[in-house]
Amino acid sequence: MRRKVWSRGSCQALSQKPPEGFYFAVLREGETGAGDTIDFLGRDENRVSVADITRLYAFDHGDVATMRRAVEVKALSDSWRGYFRHRIEKTTHPKPAM
Repeated sequence: MRRKVWSRGSCQALSQKPPEGFYFAVLREGETGAGDTIDFLGRDENRVSVADITRLYAFDHGDVATMRRAVEVKALSDSWRGYFRHRIEKTTHPKPAM
């Protein structure tokens, strides 16, 4: 059974109540169990949160300063960085009206 789990409605819900908890990447597949530790390894120096990415994507297309920080986040995928580069270009160099 497949379900769509992400939508604009999900973005809106997240913008109204920022997500709690933390996000992480799996570096090596394996098993974990009760009592296993999770080690904090670091934080990106650009300080862009998951809530910031959601806000920029869904609502605040004019926050160029945060978009510029977002494109510097190494953990962000190339497609996300490309999206924000496009938004920056569109915001800072709008096409003239015809």
